[in-house]
Amino acid sequence: MSRQSGGSRYRPDRLWRVGNRIGGAAITALGVIFMGAGIDNSVWPLVALGLVCTIASIWWWLRVPRARVEYDSAGVVTVVGLLWTRRIDRSAVRMVVTDADWPTILWTDKRGRRRWTILTPIATGNGWYGLLLLSTQSIDDRRGYLRRLERWATTTQSSPLG
Repeated sequence: MSRQSGGSRYRPDRLWRVGNRIGGAAITALGVIFMGAGIDNSVWPLVALGLVCTIASIWWWLRVPRARVEYDSAGVVTVVGLLWTRRIDRSAVRMVVTDADWPTILWTDKRGRRRWTILTPIATGNGWYGLLLLSTQSIDDRRGYLRRLERWATTTQSSPLG
């Protein structure tokens, strides 16, 4: 079951966090292998690729425990993903795509440009539930949170938490 603290926050379940940690460790190992092979054979682009893989995987490793999506009574949804954190005002949200495969917030920035943010802590990735070993409860938790987020995003600003 997903670790959730109230209806306004979604934190990925343990399987998601462990799977992403394993993925980060695998990319670190790959980076170290690239660097070692590059140094042994004086292939400096391979060393550079290994360094990039290692740095990226450390960033990923550190971001996994913080991953979450939450909305608050101040009218801001915060998406803490694997690469960056984005805060979006409720008034800027145009639509919440509630498909658990690739859930997305479509929004407009202050310059009027249309933007989109994938909710990576919730995404299941094209319905590969069996491959990802996600339980029915985990999928239901994700879908339930997306429905609550959509209701919050479409309610008036005066509502406390939608």
